[in-house]
Amino acid sequence: MNRKTTAELETNKSITKAILVGCVLIPLNSYWIVTIELGRYLAYPTCISLFFNVIFTIFVLQVMNLVLVRLLPQLAFSSHELLIIYTMLSIASGISGLDMMQDVVANLGHPFWYATPENDWKQLFWRYLPKHLIVDDLKVLRGYYQESSTLLIPRHLKAWLVPCLMWTGFISLLVVMMTCLNVILRKQWIEHEKLSYPIIQLPLEMIRHQDLGGLFSNRVLIIGFLVAIGINVLNGLGVFYPVIPVIPIRGYDLRQLLTEKPWSAVSWLPVRFYPFIIGLGFLIPLDLSFSCWSFYLIYKLQLVLGSAVGLRGLPRFPYGNEQAVGAYIGLCALALWSSRRHLWSVFRKILTLSRVPDDSQEPSQYRLVFLTTIVVSILLLVFCVKAGLTLWVSAIFLISYFSISIAITRMRAELGTPVHDLWYAGASGPDTIMVNMIGTKRLGPANLTTISLFYGFNRDYRNHPQPHQLEGFKMANLMKLKSKSIFIATIPAIFVGSFASFFLYLIMTYRMPEANGIHVGQEAFTRLEGWLNSPVGTDYLGMGFMGMGVTLTYILMWMRTRFLGWPFHPLGYALSGSWTMNLIWFPLFLSWFIKYVVLKHGGLQSYRRSIPFFLGLILGEFVMGSIWTIVGMIGNSETYVFWI
Repeated sequence: MNRKTTAELETNKSITKAILVGCVLIPLNSYWIVTIELGRYLAYPTCISLFFNVIFTIFVLQVMNLVLVRLLPQLAFSSHELLIIYTMLSIASGISGLDMMQDVVANLGHPFWYATPENDWKQLFWRYLPKHLIVDDLKVLRGYYQESSTLLIPRHLKAWLVPCLMWTGFISLLVVMMTCLNVILRKQWIEHEKLSYPIIQLPLEMIRHQDLGGLFSNRVLIIGFLVAIGINVLNGLGVFYPVIPVIPIRGYDLRQLLTEKPWSAVSWLPVRFYPFIIGLGFLIPLDLSFSCWSFYLIYKLQLVLGSAVGLRGLPRFPYGNEQAVGAYIGLCALALWSSRRHLWSVFRKILTLSRVPDDSQEPSQYRLVFLTTIVVSILLLVFCVKAGLTLWVSAIFLISYFSISIAITRMRAELGTPVHDLWYAGASGPDTIMVNMIGTKRLGPANLTTISLFYGFNRDYRNHPQPHQLEGFKMANLMKLKSKSIFIATIPAIFVGSFASFFLYLIMTYRMPEANGIHVGQEAFTRLEGWLNSPVGTDYLGMGFMGMGVTLTYILMWMRTRFLGWPFHPLGYALSGSWTMNLIWFPLFLSWFIKYVVLKHGGLQSYRRSIPFFLGLILGEFVMGSIWTIVGMIGNSETYVFWI
């Protein structure tokens, strides 16, 4: 009994240590992200599923472990501690990234600073903007948009205090709701369906070894690591010394060869060779990598078809936003349908005294999670209503948002998609759903203004936090760590990450006004201007293409279940029209081709032997790419940008 108690105390001490270290690292991590993504444009860690800043941080901790294990073993990080830190940093990075807190803050002063007599924003929508969520003092905004200044003066702090508290609280509630959904779905997706989570292979392999000695015991991994390091060192030096020949990772834009109609309609068609994307693509299932690049080309052919046939009556053809939203809704519905028995048993347990399913090993008891979900839902609805949305629009907005959130989490859990953005020439989230379904005329100016204010966390979903939480639960399951430890660490990561990212982004922007994210506000409020000046009813064509997205998703999934070897996966269709797919379609084609050849001629054994090489490619690029961003930050200079 005493031994058990001692073991539990040691475990609690270890968890506390990891959480404290995570809380210290989160502000540093947030500052790194906002500086390199918007301040210096050195790289974009949160525009890919696997955050390279977090991988690099774990790599540094493992380097430290090599010393600590020998000199101060009591301070060395265990594998479980590294996992907790990794999960906390991943969640905080998702909150700090381009498509959440950075874009939220960028929206708050834009409609006031950029209002002009020509756009007439003052008369159009100023009166609908909630005072507690925005900053309208032009003297305060001057330092943010125009002059190098500092946040740390009384007038600036007073103006930003209430919006900071409101938005960090709201974003925290959103992520807490995601945590509750993950707790409910965890057993079904991890233990019952045993989804593969391909994206976690590199962090899991790193964390399991505790230090780099074990990780680099594999020679194949070392080769891949050195190849990626070599490419990044050479290209990085080429930025400083142009006489040095570089490896053209960014490749060529094929549209230069397609200048005649209708082929010129394909627009941007880049061919790039990102080593880490090739590595990630090798880890995901063959049918998904095939579906990603093939559906991308099919999407481009739709553009050519529209030009060839002359579909002038369909100005947005092929309605990529609407098709994508429909596909995501379909994926969410399929994910929930496959989990229906588990969800029903959870619901029955909540309402009765049933002992099934057993939640003693869950991150939290189902009844407590259910109550938390109810309370958080009410608070989110209150926030939305106070922000200016009517109650029924608030409900549709939140249901749509979390439907997309569940779809993204399922995509990552099942197939490890390298990207999952929903932005292509505009937002493709709840705003698209509501504007198409209800129409701007019926929604009215107050709802439309608040929807535009919400554009910051709804613009795209590249760094969505929910998948990272569930991946933490999956790694805990594989490493025999209680999922409750991950759950406990998630809560401070959410609140510290929200506040740190908001506050540090403001500090940086007042020092560097060029990082103010003007493009985000311009997208949101220029679109709002169009909505208010030209109100329309239900977009039946848009709704039709959304319905087509849902239908094709169901058909593709049905074909997969009926025909063995069916090559097209609905996830590839959902991703086909996204902006980031332009960048990664060719590396995914290369990884698909390499994997196909390896499996066909070498079999499963050869495939398993080759995996470390591709893990090394990812790790090498992430490590050297991260070092170049740090060099750029310290030297305040342009360096090699390995991603985007």
